[in-house]
Amino acid sequence: MEKTTPGLFPILGPRGRETTNYARLCKLLAAVSAHILRETFEKRRPPGNLDTVLSSPPIHRVLKSLRIKKILNPSQWDKLYPSIKSSVSSKNFDITLLNVLLRTICGLAPPATGWNTLPLAADITLEADIVRIKCYRNTVYGHASEASVDDATFNQYWQDIQDALVRLGGAGYQSAIDDLKNEFMDPDFEEHHKELLKQRVVYEVSIKERLETELLKEAIANPPKKFKAGDKGKFVLTVKSVHGFLIFLEKRRRFKGLSSEGNKQFSNQFISVL
Repeated sequence: MEKTTPGLFPILGPRGRETTNYARLCKLLAAVSAHILRETFEKRRPPGNLDTVLSSPPIHRVLKSLRIKKILNPSQWDKLYPSIKSSVSSKNFDITLLNVLLRTICGLAPPATGWNTLPLAADITLEADIVRIKCYRNTVYGHASEASVDDATFNQYWQDIQDALVRLGGAGYQSAIDDLKNEFMDPDFEEHHKELLKQRVVYEVSIKERLETELLKEAIANPPKKFKAGDKGKFVLTVKSVHGFLIFLEKRRRFKGLSSEGNKQFSNQFISVL
């Protein structure tokens, strides 16, 4: 049972503290990071009124393609193109939409490890930090089944996420992040931020899988030159097998807490025999 000291917050036992650790990380990733990514988008997007930018033929063409591929859902599309065009505002964009926009219309180049893999620690470019925040959302959500994070893991995650957010948003965010690390967490708000993180991660995973499906279709339609015309069936089978296997590995890692590096080594062994 939790102890309390008059006039102070409850003194949590180990289990209660680890549950609060998880909730703090959820709030940092779901709320604070959304605000900083929104500011980053506003700094990096093409100049001009947002409605004019989004309506320009090149950008509208890109976003329409994403809508057709269902990478953008109807709700996000309506936020990009409301009935009153001048009312569009990035304040209404969720964190997933901001990530998509940063990757597609802001002239950013993927880091060396790509848009879906945790960047090397030495890579502290803006693009790497955007990916780093997304990857940590997935990593933290890996603790969702127990909804708890031990102190050592919490401190490591917090430091890495905090460093990326401060690089993106500026030193002015440091005090706000420090306050969040120590503030009292209301149980109702804990559940809110846990659910918010869950929604973001589940939707981003579905986007990633749709993107992979589009790449698969493209690979099948345009097989490498080393495959002869008569070998197309073999190539299709090979691509589908590898694609399906990689999706299996990612789900296996996400729900069983296995490392991406471990999956990478295992998948390389698998691919080497194809």
